[in-house]
Amino acid sequence: MLVQIGLIFGVVVVLMVLKVPIAFAFGVGAAIMVLVFNIDPEWVISTSFDLEMSYAFLALPLYLLLGSVLDLAKMGDRVSDFVVTAIGRLKGGLGVALVVTCGLFGAVSGLAMSALVSIGRGFLPAAEREGYPIPYTTGLLVSAAILAILIPPSGNMILFGFMGRLPISLCFLAPLIPGVILMFFLSAVHPQPLCRR
Repeated sequence: MLVQIGLIFGVVVVLMVLKVPIAFAFGVGAAIMVLVFNIDPEWVISTSFDLEMSYAFLALPLYLLLGSVLDLAKMGDRVSDFVVTAIGRLKGGLGVALVVTCGLFGAVSGLAMSALVSIGRGFLPAAEREGYPIPYTTGLLVSAAILAILIPPSGNMILFGFMGRLPISLCFLAPLIPGVILMFFLSAVHPQPLCRR
């Protein structure tokens, strides 16, 4: 059984190396798995249909739509302007403002990629003007964008709760405290390299 799974995985990897689209590569892998393990195709179709008709999966495309709407409305710029006005005068304040903005934007959008796009577009040029090294600012932005996954609502937590058959409300609450702690520590540690210069 382990050998068959390894071979199926190998077929999927070979197809992806040959630049077959990922959906088709996984589809071929799934079809081979159905044939090798004698899984009833009707069961696969009915289970797939039941999964796609759930309310949890309905929320995921809506999160993507929300991220696009927030990006078009320049919501990231507005949130960042507010936070920079409040925190920006401190030593290393622009970086702290970037971390706090990612946390606030995560509470609105729930997707790390939407936080990266919306906030990075405004903060990277401003940080370069302030003299921050671009690699440092990019690393801080990517680290802080994780807050969008941890601070609820989060599209990833909906998917995790759905796959694990867990209550979505508990999945939202579980990463809240670690997200706030991470935001605090990223904000506290960020000015240290600037003070050493």
